[in-house]
Amino acid sequence: MSAPPQFVDSPRGALRVYAYSPPQGPPGATITANIDFTLQASDTIFLRLVLGRRALTTSVRRLPDRHFELQARVPLRDAQAAATSVMTLSAQALSSNDEVIDTVTFGNFNVVDFGM
Repeated sequence: MSAPPQFVDSPRGALRVYAYSPPQGPPGATITANIDFTLQASDTIFLRLVLGRRALTTSVRRLPDRHFELQARVPLRDAQAAATSVMTLSAQALSSNDEVIDTVTFGNFNVVDFGM
């Protein structure tokens, strides 16, 4: 896995990202991130990945000890998109009202369209 040094913490400290993979791929590729969510919450909390400014539909798998695995697919591009683009990769925690509780940008993802 491509990893930031040790981990990256969010500003509020609720999210900690340990690793993600792959660092690049075509539209449709699956991105996986391993995180901790440490905030005590009485309400339901949702986790998601964000590529650039686009929130991705994210599959969340709970692991032991507040660890989570987030997975999302790189969206298909429109016809005018460049063949290669580097986009920031972030994780977000949201309340049940879709309010962002915390965000951490932890790396970049290089979208490469090998078919172009």
